[in-house]
Amino acid sequence: MKERLKKYIRKRAIFGLTILSFFMILSIFSLLVVKDKILDNIQLMGKQISEQLLIKENEKIGNYEMFVRTAGIWLNDQIEKHKSDDELREWMKEYTDYINQELNTKKVEIYAAIDKKIIGVTYWKGNEHFNVDEAEWYNLAILTNGKVIYTDTYKDIRTGESSFTVAKKINENGDVLAVDIYLDELSEPGFYKDLPLGSSYFLCDAKGNIVYSIHRSKNSENEINRYIQKVIYEILDGKHDVADSFTIDLEGKKRGVYYSLSKNGWISILTIPYTTLLIEVEELYYFYIGSFVLLILIGIVSYYREVCLNKKIEETNEAVRVLGNSYYAIYRIDFKKERYFMLKGSGYMQELLSRSGNYQIFIEALIEVIEPEAREEFRKGFSLESIRDLVKRRVKDFGGDFKRKFGSEYKWVNVRVLYDEALSINEVILCFKEINDEKKQQLEHTELLKDSLKTMEKNMKSRNIFFSNMSHDMRTPLNGIIGLSELAKSHVESPSEILKYLEKINSSSKQLLNLINDILDLSKADFGKYKLNREEFSLKESIEESLILFEVDAKKMEKDFEVIYKIENNRVIGDFNKIRQILNNIISNAFKYTRVGDKITLTIEEIKREKYSNFRFEVKDTGYGMTEEFLERIFLPFERETRFGAKGIKGTGLGMPIVKNLVTQLEGEIAITSEIEKGTTVSIIIPLEISKEKVEVKVKEENGFETSLEGRTILIAEDNEINMEIATEFLQMKGLNIIQAWNGLEAVEKFEASKVGSIDVILMDMQMPELDGCEAAKRIRNLGRSDAKSIPIVAVTANAFPEDISATTLAGMNGHISKPIDFNILEKKLKEYLKRK
Repeated sequence: MKERLKKYIRKRAIFGLTILSFFMILSIFSLLVVKDKILDNIQLMGKQISEQLLIKENEKIGNYEMFVRTAGIWLNDQIEKHKSDDELREWMKEYTDYINQELNTKKVEIYAAIDKKIIGVTYWKGNEHFNVDEAEWYNLAILTNGKVIYTDTYKDIRTGESSFTVAKKINENGDVLAVDIYLDELSEPGFYKDLPLGSSYFLCDAKGNIVYSIHRSKNSENEINRYIQKVIYEILDGKHDVADSFTIDLEGKKRGVYYSLSKNGWISILTIPYTTLLIEVEELYYFYIGSFVLLILIGIVSYYREVCLNKKIEETNEAVRVLGNSYYAIYRIDFKKERYFMLKGSGYMQELLSRSGNYQIFIEALIEVIEPEAREEFRKGFSLESIRDLVKRRVKDFGGDFKRKFGSEYKWVNVRVLYDEALSINEVILCFKEINDEKKQQLEHTELLKDSLKTMEKNMKSRNIFFSNMSHDMRTPLNGIIGLSELAKSHVESPSEILKYLEKINSSSKQLLNLINDILDLSKADFGKYKLNREEFSLKESIEESLILFEVDAKKMEKDFEVIYKIENNRVIGDFNKIRQILNNIISNAFKYTRVGDKITLTIEEIKREKYSNFRFEVKDTGYGMTEEFLERIFLPFERETRFGAKGIKGTGLGMPIVKNLVTQLEGEIAITSEIEKGTTVSIIIPLEISKEKVEVKVKEENGFETSLEGRTILIAEDNEINMEIATEFLQMKGLNIIQAWNGLEAVEKFEASKVGSIDVILMDMQMPELDGCEAAKRIRNLGRSDAKSIPIVAVTANAFPEDISATTLAGMNGHISKPIDFNILEKKLKEYLKRK
């Protein structure tokens, strides 16, 4: 029994030692296999990371390439239009600003070789002596005949910074557009924050020069360059095409090397320390040693070996399941035997096919669910001939994006053929991944870029049309002014002829002024510079004051002009300057497009609400009228009705776009009805707040006589000799005594030197040397004399916008008049101020 027990124990010991020995051998073998697998996976991972980093760099460079192509088209257009060098430089500057804004860059340099002469945004002393025939970028662009080329990196001769050049031949004359891209503009550290621990990344050009790098080496730049040249040589020699290859870095440590090549010859290199690569293997070493010690201590080698082994298998299976979940179908393809093996299949394929079978049947079944337009491409790309060719060329990853039918809906899927030496020599992996959301975002982004380009081209076309029309409309009256002036000089002996020419010159001048005012208003609207100026005002008094000139015109032109008020609340709060501008445009059109004897009616009607009231301003005339076709485009700039009776009438075609913009800003509405030969009705509704304060109605003084300007003294501050001469001559004709000041400082000095009360009014130009009009008015108001605070000061300004008028008020001026001066209005204002005084 004892011997039997000893024998049993001996057998168990031998069995235990056998199992332990077997476990040790198995462990060592497993570690080696796992190590190889990890290196294989890391090889694939490193390849993918280097490809992704290269794709990121190519995307950034690709954006520059797209801008170079687009700029080449536009620059050639500028050249064909025979633009001057300065105009080309200005265009390049604008396009540089556009690239900097779109790509969030600061140091892009655009220049071109036009007729072998360098024209660029930035002036460089060497431009005049620069020989483009010796420039690498020029010769490459000429040789490629219209394709975009990239130079290797170099030190910029002007800045000393590292850069490379993207260039393109833009026409058959040999003109070349080039863009210098500085390397620090390519670096975006955010791309590289998730690299494996201790990794180094190098992006090199075709000659092996480092374009961009991330590393922690403290070695010199020359040592690093020599190290990278060695790595590139090893890559070209094929050393790093296998998973277990490595290189020795400058610190003498092993590193795995992973790379990708771009179409322009650049190479993306990622190196990872072997300590990082094999950290999982080290963990497995510790795991097996611990298990071995544990088995010796507890004596149940078999039980714990099985538990630990099962646990490890489960962990491995879970990791495989996690990786496999990113693909909805995985197949192993034996291209030699022409068979497939379904590792993981979609529901459709599982129902249709067995787990393994003939590859040709398999591929035909797949093609049935691929979108019809891509079926032939899919069949050719994933045929056995194509797979054999890929393996022959050692292409490890190949595939593309296709639309696959899921039920009744097509979705984007990514199909890839993966080849690795770790598999059987005649096998590849075919896997399918749904990428519908990512693909849609990519396509939307691409479409957005295309739409942006189309919008830019459309805007440029609209701008050219706008300037063409504006040039024509400005030259027409200007030509009349110049021509009539020449005719007047040739008829100096005939006062009646001269008077006729002067009247026409005056008419053309007003037409030109109206066009300039309309263009300024339209430009402010386009740039959003209009601001609402809410203030309390009397609606009836303000409108009556604005209509004085129209009442005079009605008598001169023999037209019936009537104003009807249907309002209950006269004191309102709003921006009357914009209302005045709207009414001026609409009523001017009514006068312009009516005949002698026609009637024009302005009706102001209040539509009551609670706090606000809507006021309807209706301008109705019995004039020429407009066609329905023209009413559809009446709010477009430079559009005019010329088909019927209004052919000979002059206009800018800008008034109605301005009116539309102003009405929109005032949160109002505008409606137009018209009929040929019956007239037009323009109805505008604008909301105005009712003033809570009741203001007594001012009664005009009717004292039987008008204030006279005879014998009064006026100080005129004006720096322009012609303007001073015109103002002096007119006011002297009205009996005024004139004191002239040629700048703002002289105006202050002359007023200060005058006797108190001797000057009755001051006419102050806004822009003058020494001291501008606003500052001069402030100094006069602050003088310590009794008439400084009360003397009327009238501003003369070329800018009649609300912000300019507000500046004159803040400076202490009593009112303003716009250039060119309407002397009838000026006379009226002077009489009004002198009457108050």
